[in-house]
Amino acid sequence: MATTVVTTPSRGGRSTEPAGTDHGNATELHMSLSTVKTHLESVHIKLGVRNRVEAAGFAFRSGRMDGR
Repeated sequence: MATTVVTTPSRGGRSTEPAGTDHGNATELHMSLSTVKTHLESVHIKLGVRNRVEAAGFAFRSGRMDGR
């Protein structure tokens, strides 16, 4: 199962493992760990959530994640 996360405006979104680590996602996306953390923080602020669990709940409730 993959979850789409916004990584940069120019890339739109990329699939990462839902339980992936920041380091693993940074490697997969060819970004620094700091960049991944910054983008995740930005996404959390924009969604009005505090963490990945709340972000996943938001995505599921809004129909952006199918819950498989």
